[in-house]
Amino acid sequence: MVGVLLGEVWRVLRVGGLFVVTVWGCTEYLVRRMRLIGDCEGYLPWSYGISGRVERYYRLYRGDELAREVVGVGFEVINQGAIRVGRHYDNYYIVSTKMKL
Repeated sequence: MVGVLLGEVWRVLRVGGLFVVTVWGCTEYLVRRMRLIGDCEGYLPWSYGISGRVERYYRLYRGDELAREVVGVGFEVINQGAIRVGRHYDNYYIVSTKMKL
């Protein structure tokens, strides 16, 4: 599914265009709260803005995993890093560009 999304971004982005993506990091805190269906993949309770509570699907990432997927499609990574959000959450970001093939 991620490969399809990245492939579509690659298709519509002009050469030299920038692509910025952020993802949630796979932290022990989140994994303990998830109903797992795979490694760093599963459902978390969610109720923001709705009455009642539902389970929402999340795909979490570790370290350089996102960079490998972005480079695998053909993007060149310009910058990447992690952002600590509170005590329990890490988010990863990548700034990349579409280069000529």
